[in-house]
Amino acid sequence: MKLSGKAEFQISTSDVGRSISFYKLMGFKELAYAKKPFKWVALSDGSLNILLAENEFYGLCYYSAEMEGKAAEIEGQGIEYVNRDLQQGDTWYRVVKDPNDFLISLVAELPKYFNEINKNEFEPRGKFYEIAIRSDKIKESVKFWEKLGFQKSDNQKNQKKQGVSLKDGTTRIGLYSPEGRSHYFEGPALTFYDKKMHSIIQDLKDAGLEFQEEITDDNGKIINAVALSPEGQTFFLFTDESL
Repeated sequence: MKLSGKAEFQISTSDVGRSISFYKLMGFKELAYAKKPFKWVALSDGSLNILLAENEFYGLCYYSAEMEGKAAEIEGQGIEYVNRDLQQGDTWYRVVKDPNDFLISLVAELPKYFNEINKNEFEPRGKFYEIAIRSDKIKESVKFWEKLGFQKSDNQKNQKKQGVSLKDGTTRIGLYSPEGRSHYFEGPALTFYDKKMHSIIQDLKDAGLEFQEEITDDNGKIINAVALSPEGQTFFLFTDESL
């Protein structure tokens, strides 16, 4: 079972206007904006879709016209809903939670703004790789995500980081022990890789972005960095997967 081919990461913010400038600096473009039932803006960098919203939900949203059947199948695997049969207008959705309290919303209708993604040319700040989640319940968490159709990645480097990556064809989730990484890690974090990340980081610094943490190589060259959005969302900007 796979949840769907459409997903976005929803971030709760108290001020959409304040947050949006950061995401545009990070290479995201606006797809849609609304003020009701609360203020929100949908953005994309061509790979990762983000919804900034002035509400309390913070997590991963999956969209499918067949979600009702998928939701019943999920329930049949013993996964309990945090909330079920919620509605926004004519659209219903349900919410489940992984062992790390990470929320996943299952929505029965695809937003129209997804049609705008292919109409834009994007300049992303590296290639989106995964949503990294802090976890001290990795084995339990893996079982949960496998019930949602995720499979372990064959990337063996993750074994060195006391964690594991899983993917479902739409999204990749990384589960990592807090002790497995020496850099700043408040999650869930959005992870980006690029062999030229040094140049991307420098461009962002030149644009006025102050990083939470800068990580250098043995020669003092900044090759990795951690950035925080105005509402506190963590971004990992890494040269390779060694971290």
